[in-house]
Amino acid sequence: MRVVSIPSPMPFALPPPDAGLVPLLALAAALGFACGFRPFATVWWLALAGHLQWIVLPAGLDGLRELPVLLTCAGLALAERIADARAWRGQDEDLMLLSLRVPAGAVLTAAVLLDAMGPWGWLGLPMGAALAASCQALKAALRAVARLACPPLLLSLLLLVFDAFLPVSLALAWQSPLSYFALLLVTLLVALPAAAWWARELRSRWRRWATLGADGPGR
Repeated sequence: MRVVSIPSPMPFALPPPDAGLVPLLALAAALGFACGFRPFATVWWLALAGHLQWIVLPAGLDGLRELPVLLTCAGLALAERIADARAWRGQDEDLMLLSLRVPAGAVLTAAVLLDAMGPWGWLGLPMGAALAASCQALKAALRAVARLACPPLLLSLLLLVFDAFLPVSLALAWQSPLSYFALLLVTLLVALPAAAWWARELRSRWRRWATLGADGPGR
């Protein structure tokens, strides 16, 4: 088992309460779940924490500390934030982001666990994919409700709350793993009905697209 230590003198460093496997498991779960929300922003916050030596990145993610990677992730995270805000206000969601969330969650989760668990870390692929898909389903359900119930000002405030979700969740997972796992369990219980709704919605959209294709110019 790899022992995690924090050699950094940074005053805002976040040492885990018990250096070992549990903080890495919590961080892996947090990364997988957060990727279902905003994958590029998740990578950027992780890269920033590593670059500023707030946490010690696992070996599989150590390259994120480099400044060019950090700046690239910042630009992608900003573009992702703009696209996400448009989607919350009624625009069609960016299909590229939609398709990246689940694989990004799988890759990041596995990258963390491979460093700590060796070959067993490959189990992070299905775990991260499931967490990212759960978060994506919950986000889709929340967005549908917000469009119907929230005025524009409240929707803007809600977006700011979700902006803070990523760094707070990652910091909580690293600093207090058991608290994060408890919060994640509650969130996943909420996400289950959201996932069922999202699956029905996707099936409905697919049927509409198929109908439009069948009724296209060739008919």
